[in-house]
Amino acid sequence: MVKRLVGVAPVLLLSIALVVSAVIGLNSSRGPSLIFPVPVNAASLGVARAHLGDRWSIGMESTICLDKPGTVEITGVTPVRPHGLRVIGFAVRPNQSWKPTQGVAGAFLGEVRAPLQHLGFTSRTVDVACEHNTPKGYELAVRLLKTTPGRAVASGWVLSYRSSARVGTLAIPFGLLLCPADSADARRCHSEGL
Repeated sequence: MVKRLVGVAPVLLLSIALVVSAVIGLNSSRGPSLIFPVPVNAASLGVARAHLGDRWSIGMESTICLDKPGTVEITGVTPVRPHGLRVIGFAVRPNQSWKPTQGVAGAFLGEVRAPLQHLGFTSRTVDVACEHNTPKGYELAVRLLKTTPGRAVASGWVLSYRSSARVGTLAIPFGLLLCPADSADARRCHSEGL
C-alpha cells in the first residue's frame, strides 16, 4: 500500500506542474497592453475663445505604444469628470519625432479647429512596441464638441482598447479647459461660471 501512494505522488505532482504551466502559458500569451514609454506627469491645456457649438481637435501631448509586439485597436476615449464637452471622434498618428507626417517634426498637435483627418490622425490602431530612449509610438487626439456657452472641462481621459486576447484601459492625466473668454486663464474662465 505504501508503494502505491509513492507511485501516485509523482503522477499528482506532474499533474499539478502541468496545470501551473498551462496557467503561466495563458498569462504570457495575453495580447499587448497600451502604455506610455516613459512616466507621464499630469498636464493641462487651456483654450481661449471656445464657444458653444465649436469643434476642436485636441492632442493628448504624449506618446503611447505597446508593452510587447502586437496590435491594439483603440475602441473609445472617455473624458474624466467632464462638463460641457462631448467626444465626437478620436484617432492616432505616428509621433512626429519618429515619423513626421504633418507640419513641424517633433511637434505634438495642441489644439486646432481642423478635423483630425486633415491633421494626419487617420487610424485607431497602435502596432509599435515601446523602445527605450526613442520616440517610437503614436500620438492620440480627440475631436470635441463644446456643448455649453460657459467653460467646458475634463480632468483627464480614459482610453479603451482591445487586442486579440485582451481588453484594457489606459488613464491619460491630461486636463482640459475650454473657455469662451479671450484668455484661457483659469481664474478668469471660472469667474464666468459654469
